[in-house]
Amino acid sequence: MLSTTDMRSYAISLIVQLSQDRLIAVVQLLECLVEPPQQYTMSAEETQLLEAIGHHLPEDERVRLNILRDRCEFGELSETEHQELIRYEDLLEEQRVKRLEAPIQLAKIRNIDLMVANISELFTPIHRRERKLPYLILASRIGQSILIGVRI
Repeated sequence: MLSTTDMRSYAISLIVQLSQDRLIAVVQLLECLVEPPQQYTMSAEETQLLEAIGHHLPEDERVRLNILRDRCEFGELSETEHQELIRYEDLLEEQRVKRLEAPIQLAKIRNIDLMVANISELFTPIHRRERKLPYLILASRIGQSILIGVRI
């Protein structure tokens, strides 16, 4: 392992070799890294939107849905089971719509342009850990994204 002084010297030698475009990106990344972490408190609305994004059927209901789908495929459903399958599929469709609308609403609340944003910018580091998202995006700038993944 290199000493801190050697590591700094090595980093500087690498930076000297960068093109102008990449140098700008590295400087932006370094600026983000040296900024103190911001404390962020989510509103109740943001919390609800994040829950909608991560919401799935409970395990027992997923198992039941898969059984119904399999039985439907082989034409073995009773009328009652067919109605149950339709209710499940309708519920899933509603959840998909909410899951698609939630990031849009969250972006509006946080003043993030979804056309240029990485979706992970919508999540705070705490939520990335809770949702088990594997990477924390350290920096992303409009116009020139710096997407650096750090395993949490």
